[in-house]
Formats: sequence, C-alpha cells, structure tokens
Amino acid sequence: MLGGQKPRWVDRHLSPYIELGVTLDNAHVPSQPRRQHMSLSDFTPIATAVLSGFFLLVGYVVQKKLESTRAVAEKRRETYSMFIKSTFASIDARGTGKTFDASEEIFWKAQVLLYGSDEVIRALGDLQTLLPRTNNAPTENFTQTQTASAFDALIASMRNDITPKNRVNAQELRRASPLLIDRQSHSLPPE
Repeated sequence: MLGGQKPRWVDRHLSPYIELGVTLDNAHVPSQPRRQHMSLSDFTPIATAVLSGFFLLVGYVVQKKLESTRAVAEKRRETYSMFIKSTFASIDARGTGKTFDASEEIFWKAQVLLYGSDEVIRALGDLQTLLPRTNNAPTENFTQTQTASAFDALIASMRNDITPKNRVNAQELRRASPLLIDRQSHSLPPE
C-alpha cells in the first residue's frame, strides 16, 4: 500500500465481503445483528422425514410378522399332512404284517410336537393312548369307535389350527374321516 491508501482493486473485488462483515484477516465483524425465527414451516421437512421413517419401520415390522405367521402356518400344514400320511402307512404295515421303518412316523410325530398347537398336541396324546404299541398287540379296553373319535378330534384340532374360520362340525368330519368304519351308511356301527 502506497502512503496508507488501499489499491482500487481492493474496493472493487472485496466490497461484497466487506458488506457481509468479513475482513481481510478473516475476523468476523457483524454488520447488523440478525435474528432468526424458526417457523412451523421450517420444521415440516424434519417432521415429514421422522414420520416417514416411523411408518416405514412399523410397516417393516408388520410385514415380517405376517411372513413369520405364514411360514409357521405352511410348516404346520406340511407337518400335519405328512404325519397323517406316515401314520396311515404305519397302520397299513402293521395290519398287513409288512416290515415298516417307524423312523418316518416318529420324525413327523416329533414335528407335530414342535409345530403343533396345544390343542393338537393334547388330541395327539389322546389318540396315542388308544393305538396299539406293537404290531399285534390289541388295544386294551378301547373300541374302534373310540379310536375313530380320537382321530377325528385330532383332525378337527389340526383344522382349527391351520384354518381358524373352520365351520365343520364333528358329524361332518366323521362322514369324511379316513377311518370311516362303515362306508355304506356313513355312520359308525353300533357297539
């Protein structure tokens, strides 16, 4: 600077910064005190982002819960149908005297115990007490009607477990039961 005067280029190039209160040595000199008031519209983007995040999280949790419920219901359907299939294969083998590997029946029975509802497990226990334990051992003090009724109760509890809006009654189940004893009249013979 010549004789304490500042060059012309300083005024021309730095004047916008000087108006904002910026000096050459980066010290801040406020030109006027400013007051900023936050209005409700300033919070709108923040509130929108927070609400969007919340609803996305709730939607994700609900979707995962529905998927889990569907997966368990599908596993129950598979377990129940395979248990019934293996049980009938076992009954057929025992009735005809064929050799039968009971591991499949035991596996599906264990699956029912894992995935079945409390009602299904109780009905399975009731049926198991009526079935013979060995190939040729007769069931003690139980009739075929009692065994068929216990089986129908098991089927009904399985249906209630996988089909909550079940309107089939015991008599309708009895007519369609795979343990139908008298196929001609669709009723059980008198004891």
